[in-house]
Amino acid sequence: IFMTKDYSGLIPIYEEYLIKSSKFALKNSSMYEVYANYLTLLEHSGTPNKYEDVLTTCIREFPEQRSELILKLVKYNLKNANLAQARNILQESLEASTKMKEFSVLYDFYVRFEEVYLEVMIAELQKSPEKQAVWEDDLKYHMRLLEQLLETHPLQINDLKLRQNINDVKTWIARAELFPGAPEKANVFAQALSKINPTKVDTPGILGDIWCRYAKLYINTQDYDTAREIFDRATRVPYSHLVDLEDVWICWAEMELDIDGLEKAVLVIKTALKVPQSPELVLEKYQRSKKRELPAQTVVFSSLKLWSFYLDLLESTCDNKDTIPSTRAAYEQAISLKIATPLIFINYAHFLQEQKLWEESFKIYERAIDTFPSDTSFEIWNIYLAEGLKNGLSKERMRDLFEQALKLAQDGLDCKPFYTLYSDFEEKNGLTKRSVDILHRGCKETSHLDSKCTLWELCIYKCKKLLGDVN
Repeated sequence: IFMTKDYSGLIPIYEEYLIKSSKFALKNSSMYEVYANYLTLLEHSGTPNKYEDVLTTCIREFPEQRSELILKLVKYNLKNANLAQARNILQESLEASTKMKEFSVLYDFYVRFEEVYLEVMIAELQKSPEKQAVWEDDLKYHMRLLEQLLETHPLQINDLKLRQNINDVKTWIARAELFPGAPEKANVFAQALSKINPTKVDTPGILGDIWCRYAKLYINTQDYDTAREIFDRATRVPYSHLVDLEDVWICWAEMELDIDGLEKAVLVIKTALKVPQSPELVLEKYQRSKKRELPAQTVVFSSLKLWSFYLDLLESTCDNKDTIPSTRAAYEQAISLKIATPLIFINYAHFLQEQKLWEESFKIYERAIDTFPSDTSFEIWNIYLAEGLKNGLSKERMRDLFEQALKLAQDGLDCKPFYTLYSDFEEKNGLTKRSVDILHRGCKETSHLDSKCTLWELCIYKCKKLLGDVN
């Protein structure tokens, strides 16, 4: 259709019958191809304003061909010696791009354009040195522009990723790493935290991490008041994940521990763990709520991570006898909230032993045994029995403990260690026959074949050793 080269005559036909009218169905052509032909006509007809208007419309209407159309517009301006306009189009398009492929195409063209421009200028100056004074400023400008393009490439890629997802915390952290100085990093963090929507951050722990990084910039410069302000703001953010809030509180307490000591750190965590009047109802409401309906602050008082850290801090203050009651109260609070792990029970018992409260420590073991299932209480029994023997509990008390522990065999647990320990205990107390009988009993009660064989071997050995050879 272009053979006649009657561009001006063909333009009205395209506008009337193929673009404005819906009477004609397109055959073997897409609307994009129609507009491409139309643009070709406009380009040859010498109507630049109309050409740029239509091309701008195409960029908006055909997003899949966006990079191709932008380059077409850039080249059109270059062809017409509108270099500044061409650069503006490239720069604006790069800043608006949301797709990596499109960005790469435009960026590579922009870099190559500046390289070619400089190559041409340098070649011309070599031919005509007298033009150097006239072109020197322009040459320096384009050299700086090319250098800036290359140096800011990582930052522009980061911009692109943030345009794709402004709530991508990892991208914000990576952005801060692109800047060498603390003020620039702080500015990035401040910008990030003003734009990120906490409810749209899916990765647990990452949002708390960026708040901690922000505060640590000021900790490193010993601006502790600003760091405290940041931590205070961070504890009020409606996190979707409890780990974020836990990390912020712990990071704050660690700062206070370093600069002001244990008491200030304890106070920080104590503030975090303030228990509401009806903790069970609060936890139930939180568990029934839909995803992200209630912030992490609702249940931070039940954080095992914070309680464990808090108890460690409290125990570290127990050189002062006045703090022992508050430490015991904290252990009891953790148990009443039903968040205490076997390790917390064991640590509680050891803490009481350090205060020479042996009987009370043994009661803690018994509470732990009643709290946890058989496989867990088995390990607690191991520690309880060993410490009971070590600390000289009465024979009757020890026998009673052994008998309670051996009930675990009824649940299918391998109690071979208890049978052997019980047997050795009776042997040391001179009850040789009872020592052998306990092993024989274990042979019958244990259901684990390896342990059964071991107990039989030990039973026969002790029988010969303690009771004599029956043959």
